[in-house]
Amino acid sequence: MALLRYIVRYGERVLYDYVDEETNEHVIMRVADYIRFDLERDDLTFYTPAFKQMLDEAAEHCQNEGFMASRYFLAHPDPNISRLAANLISDKYQLSKYHTKFRELEQEEDKLDYLVPREIYSMKDAYILYKIKDIQAKIKEAQNKGDMELIFDLMKQNAHLNEINAYLDTYFRHQTDSADIERYLYAPLGHYSANAGKRHRPLICMLACRAVGGDWNRAATCAAAIEHFQTGALIHDDIADNGQLRRGEPCLHITEGEGIAINCGDYALMLVSAAVANDPDLDAPLKVRLIQELTSMTARTIEGQALDLGWVRDGRFDLSIEDYLAMATHKTAFYSGATPLACGAIIGGGSEEQISALRTFGLHTGLAFQIQDDLLNLVGKKEARNKDFRCDITEGKRTLVAVHALNYADDASHDELMDILTSGTTDPDRLDRAVQIFERTGAIAYAHSYSLDLTAHAKAALESVELDPQCKDLLLGMADFFVERLN
Repeated sequence: MALLRYIVRYGERVLYDYVDEETNEHVIMRVADYIRFDLERDDLTFYTPAFKQMLDEAAEHCQNEGFMASRYFLAHPDPNISRLAANLISDKYQLSKYHTKFRELEQEEDKLDYLVPREIYSMKDAYILYKIKDIQAKIKEAQNKGDMELIFDLMKQNAHLNEINAYLDTYFRHQTDSADIERYLYAPLGHYSANAGKRHRPLICMLACRAVGGDWNRAATCAAAIEHFQTGALIHDDIADNGQLRRGEPCLHITEGEGIAINCGDYALMLVSAAVANDPDLDAPLKVRLIQELTSMTARTIEGQALDLGWVRDGRFDLSIEDYLAMATHKTAFYSGATPLACGAIIGGGSEEQISALRTFGLHTGLAFQIQDDLLNLVGKKEARNKDFRCDITEGKRTLVAVHALNYADDASHDELMDILTSGTTDPDRLDRAVQIFERTGAIAYAHSYSLDLTAHAKAALESVELDPQCKDLLLGMADFFVERLN
């Protein structure tokens, strides 16, 4: 918007000193041309017709001597263009001032070196948001047709598109003029966030908003907040667990050191409340309630982490299945299911009954999702093997499978499994041996069956509550999808 304002005010006088990355030569370009060049270089384009038309016409006419962009666009025959031009020219910057106050004009043009790089990313972000809305519209169309296969394909796109990852990355990009702050905070944190997981948490937050009749775009910042929480929590979790890999890459504390990693995690957690607090489209009472939900989610997750870390510190494996379920519910189910769905429903203006039902649904599916994630780490196929396959055994994690096996194994198998889980081994043969014990004790079958029971309870929570039919079907389908990934 700011760059278009410059085009409208100054026309042919708006130039930008662009440094070619390949030749390192300075190239003087009109800003209108530079915007088009930069967008095309990244294979992006404008999808807002009035903006695109204004940009194209400005680039064309700026080459004509004497062209006054302001007069041209204000008198444009297309009312959408003329209105946009009028909005771009605020009362504070009347055009007549710039024709007489050349010093002021020069001061404004001096800002271009600072303004252009930042604003070009704002324009790209607008394109990113368009892509998100485009996919959402396709999902809605598929819902109307009842095409579940297409819906899940679109969900996968929605969860993995580079454009959506880039949208989240805007929280870390161009936040400072300091090269050192960029190097030690925003760059490593942005890279870690971009190495994305399934992105199902922001997706279900926005879906819940739609399910109660709201505009799911209003839930975007809260959805981002929950994803930032995931980022911060995983960074800290990897340090606490002495993890080595996260989604196929070295953990942040391995590449940057523990101090830098802890600080990056702290910043990501700060964004949880900041993303919501800074959203201009949410009113104050709604922000307060959402922040209360998010802080409660944070507290429950930390409580679960306290159990997990305490058991590790004290070398405890004398745990019951109930102990595990309490830990996993607190550590994972609230932030992976219950809170994203509840927050989405709150933003969408849902009733307390709808909010409660979606929260319950999320609590059950969040726990089921975690159990299935643990199973994928042990016996998953190609997708899981591309990641941190069987690292849960190496790290001695107290998963439902491990707890069940230790409770039901005979003495010899119990002692052998304990030896493997406490050794930190990465030997494939020993990892295979642990899985064999899990299978022989029925632990893997038990965990899978338990996750299916959780899914059934989750579905029952939505049976009697009124929700958008297509969204309800999609949520129910997602519940099955979460626990059927093993197949």
